[in-house]
Amino acid sequence: MSVGTCEWSYAMSDIVNALISASLRIEFLHEFPLIFYPANPLPARGKDGMSRLPGEKLPLTFSIRAVKE
Repeated sequence: MSVGTCEWSYAMSDIVNALISASLRIEFLHEFPLIFYPANPLPARGKDGMSRLPGEKLPLTFSIRAVKE
């Protein structure tokens, strides 16, 4: 049996505004130029196990913390 993935693309503003609309306070938002799985057209993983676009510093993943006050 093969395992597949489902992915959705959301604008960063949609995510942040949804948290704000839920009365959450955003404590931080960090963007990273790497992903945790190999995907086309990305090259093979580096020594750290992360994949990156060659020569690019584009954000590919992010972390966000929001808290209910």
